[in-house]
Amino acid sequence: MTKSNTKSAPEQTARDVMPHIEGNKGFNFAKPASGISGKINFAIALTYDSITANIPRQIQLVMNEWLALGGGDVDVQAINDSLMTKGLWVRANGVDYNQDVATILLHYRTRLDGRDAWGTGTKATKLKLADFS
Repeated sequence: MTKSNTKSAPEQTARDVMPHIEGNKGFNFAKPASGISGKINFAIALTYDSITANIPRQIQLVMNEWLALGGGDVDVQAINDSLMTKGLWVRANGVDYNQDVATILLHYRTRLDGRDAWGTGTKATKLKLADFS
């Protein structure tokens, strides 16, 4: 994959600066899991020109919020608090629901850090999108 070293202003959204994420037809809700604490950094995702892996909408929202909070090493709890106050967890029918960012990250952790593939079958793609600290 070709890498780009383009930096963006904090007021931009991930939609403005992150690669186009292709082939997503909705998403699955994360299964309940124990919490995760610490920080996450999606900076590596900004280096890709294009992300063709099937990235769930939940992760896309978390990535957007990470960028809105300034990027870098961002506390997982700060992302969670910010998303909860913005009311971005809404089903396709418009009904709000509660979702914990720590639960999402724990569910997708092995995919986010590149150990497991996004998707299944011939479309499965290993792609590291985040670093945890």
